[in-house]
Amino acid sequence: MIELGERFLKEELKHPGSYAKLIKEWKEHEARFQEICQKIDSSNLKELSINYLKNLYLKFTKLYMKVWEIPLTANNISYYTDNEGVPDIIKKYGKKGLKDFITLSTPVKMSFIKEEEEFLFKIAIKKNKGLDIRRELEEHAEKYHWIKNNYRDAEKLGVDYFFGEINKIKNPEKKLRELHEENKELKDNQNRVATKFTKEETALANLIVQATTLQDLRKKNNLMGDYYILEFLKEIAKRTEYSFEELCFTTIDEINKILSGKKISELKSRIKYCVELIELDYDETFQGEEAVELYNLLDNIDNVKSQILEVKGVVASLGKAKGVARVVQDVSKAKEFNKGDILVASMTRPDYTTLMKKAGGIVTDEGGITSHAAIVSRELGIPCIIGTKIATRVFKDGDMVEVDANKGIVRKIE
Repeated sequence: MIELGERFLKEELKHPGSYAKLIKEWKEHEARFQEICQKIDSSNLKELSINYLKNLYLKFTKLYMKVWEIPLTANNISYYTDNEGVPDIIKKYGKKGLKDFITLSTPVKMSFIKEEEEFLFKIAIKKNKGLDIRRELEEHAEKYHWIKNNYRDAEKLGVDYFFGEINKIKNPEKKLRELHEENKELKDNQNRVATKFTKEETALANLIVQATTLQDLRKKNNLMGDYYILEFLKEIAKRTEYSFEELCFTTIDEINKILSGKKISELKSRIKYCVELIELDYDETFQGEEAVELYNLLDNIDNVKSQILEVKGVVASLGKAKGVARVVQDVSKAKEFNKGDILVASMTRPDYTTLMKKAGGIVTDEGGITSHAAIVSRELGIPCIIGTKIATRVFKDGDMVEVDANKGIVRKIE
């Protein structure tokens, strides 16, 4: 992955704008994906023949996967940056140089989470003036109905939900002003530090900006797609012997087989325990006791995790914070999360945003400089360390921890 990331950088230096061309190609895939989503919206799934339903599902999943493909290149760029770019920057310029490089490589374009907030603030301001906001609310609901979706739960949010969110906003004028001031400050800081770096370092920063933005757009489309995937599964459950829960544990190929009248016998055991191993030319799903044995084999880190007091990772957003660790693997099951707590997760997704806004710091097992945790932590201005690999296994819910995102270290405080 490091080599591929370096290849993108060399290509950008040799042919400026090469990655932008790749993004342009991706946007063509995005347009086709949006088209089929609209087609599904205009269809009544329950009235479709089983064969038409199958073909529509397969076409949708093919386009859904296309929306994933090109943005995966951002992982290569992120991996190269984390392992080669950032260490070189620190060695050459020190911590201040790293801070400036992170500033330069942060997108000015707001994430879709921030964009949605901006529109809500504007509607709230209009409401507080006593103006009619029905049209704006309807347009907002149509545009952002997917904003709370995740890979497990998805629904189309309506006007009532967003009206409730608007009523929670206190002093929207101030919040909107602060949002714009933060954006202007980022632009000003980027102009200030732009001349500090070499041509190659600046090219890498620009590449990170593009890759980060592309990742954000990919996640936006994923959240939209999650709704349609679950709608398909609900309809298929009504027409077959399989429950919706069982269908949530199937692959695309297995859904195709089910809709073609074939049996998939292992789904009930898969619900309880399953492990999927994926390599370049290998993909196999294990369930039942076989999955338990394999999980235990892969999870042998548990034998030593209690002896570890600190972990290291990649700095995504500078700063230091101390607080109570809250290990969150499933937002829907998250226990009490107070302002200033340290969010510890395998990775974050848009449904983590409410917790992230309360967090004093963020620590993840996975992810790189272009990850969701990295994007949001920089927007929020809180310390964040990513790619620790084992933080969720080392720290327990309730541990007092210190996040030193100047050094990339998270330690348990005795």
